[in-house]
Amino acid sequence: MHYHQQRLSYTHRSHYNNGNPPQLKDYIHVPPEFQHIYTKCRVVYDEHIKQIKYSPYKKKQISSLKLVETKEDYSFKHENRGFLHRLYDSRAKADDILIIKAGMITDTYYCNVALLKAGKWHTPVQPLLKGCMRQHLLDKGIIEMAEISANQIYDYEKISLFNALVNFGEICFDIDPESIH
Repeated sequence: MHYHQQRLSYTHRSHYNNGNPPQLKDYIHVPPEFQHIYTKCRVVYDEHIKQIKYSPYKKKQISSLKLVETKEDYSFKHENRGFLHRLYDSRAKADDILIIKAGMITDTYYCNVALLKAGKWHTPVQPLLKGCMRQHLLDKGIIEMAEISANQIYDYEKISLFNALVNFGEICFDIDPESIH
């Protein structure tokens, strides 16, 4: 909750000048039917909380990524994900996409990434979206930021995809031309 509140507060400060962001703890109350299953909580807000929606979350099996390029900015999480949907639809037979911006690795469709090299996990300095789990892992020293160009990807051994609902290491596979292309 702490990291989600940080992101909401940062977004609120960047877009509104009243200085009083909504406090998620006042709005997030998981209904009983969602308390014993893996649940996604979607919060829609502008200056105020507009909607809270709960839904079951099903994890996807991902073992291949297609490299795709974008020039789009997605510094703030928002409802209009049209460009991401278009990129994802271009994945062909791959399970997901690995997005490249200005020649640098960023994220997948739903996840931040970390790549393993010489025993250290590196996450891109400039992801499309600075996720909550990414910040948690950085704060704990589990991952560290690095500039990772698309040309360097095969210099790394493994890739891990993660977000608030996918634990670090849960989706992890070797980097080779068959898994990432």
